[in-house]
Amino acid sequence: MFGTKTRYVDSLPPLMKRVLTELSNSGQSTLPLSSLNPEISQSDLRDQLPRGAVLLRDICKPIHLNFLGRHGIRNPGQSDIKTTRNILRRLKSTEVDSKLISSLEESIAGFTVESEKELTASGWKELSSIGERFKLRFPSLFQSELGSAKEHFLFQVTSKSRTVDSCRAFMSSLHLRPPHQLHTRDDLLRFFDTCEKYVVEVDENKNALRELERFRDMNFPEIGESIASRKGVFSFAHAETLLPFISLLGLFRDDLPLTADSLHDNRRFKTSVISPFAANIALVLYSCDLSQQPHGNTVYDELGLQLISPAQWRPLMLRVLFNEQDIKLPFAQSHLVPLDQALNVFSQHLKRCDLSEICSMPKDEL
Repeated sequence: MFGTKTRYVDSLPPLMKRVLTELSNSGQSTLPLSSLNPEISQSDLRDQLPRGAVLLRDICKPIHLNFLGRHGIRNPGQSDIKTTRNILRRLKSTEVDSKLISSLEESIAGFTVESEKELTASGWKELSSIGERFKLRFPSLFQSELGSAKEHFLFQVTSKSRTVDSCRAFMSSLHLRPPHQLHTRDDLLRFFDTCEKYVVEVDENKNALRELERFRDMNFPEIGESIASRKGVFSFAHAETLLPFISLLGLFRDDLPLTADSLHDNRRFKTSVISPFAANIALVLYSCDLSQQPHGNTVYDELGLQLISPAQWRPLMLRVLFNEQDIKLPFAQSHLVPLDQALNVFSQHLKRCDLSEICSMPKDEL
């Protein structure tokens, strides 16, 4: 529930997970668009849909993509490496099978303090594949003539090498020319390091981890036994960046507060599921031709997957993808919402997004 060091593929629906795992194990360098909907062939999409089915691309054209992603699988941190080696040393004095100990030693031999928290080869492949699928999914945004103008795309990273390499892996599949510059934005993407209020009330607050510690005490024994002119803005950061944004959008909210004794299968806010390595959320803005809007309540996306059609279409519509899957915003009845409606719902956040004010601590609490 509380962990975030989990695999991206494990957060996906069973069929997608199986196909992606099989493709990855087969040694494919990239994972194709069809892996997101294995039941439909992309070559003759319209022929495989119900008669009279309306495709989203018949009505709307994507004009902007705003992507926020977590870095891919990384090496363990320095403290994890040291802890693991200490555990192995202690195991050697026990009756644990020596072959098992040798196997564990071989597994961690490649983890050095010098390469701590760096993106792994599998992490690079993961981000490269996600980039490939986004390019195939929204080809009009990544046309070669658009890629020639740097002003069409903005790539943002933090100062950590794992986010820089994750961004480069993602970009490697887009084939943009000329190469685009990466902009380091710790102020935006690592606000949790510089936000005084966060540091005091969360990072350095022992009580903030009270429920996590209670959860460990209660459950670990049991677990052990069993839009602008740009076409796209792409930001690569950390779990601590992604989770607050998910919460701001109101996604995965539960009726009950997250406490140590509230572990159950129906809980929606599970960080191990919603924020694995390479987790991502994308906001896609569409320009729509209102004369082509369908009469039914269903349209089909570029994968042949059903989307709930909005009751009323607008010239600008917003779509949200979470880990490459469509998700409805809490206030919406459909997968596509009018941009003006979304801006109205989130207006209080847009108008009051002053980090200096948000992060400042009252003087009497310093």
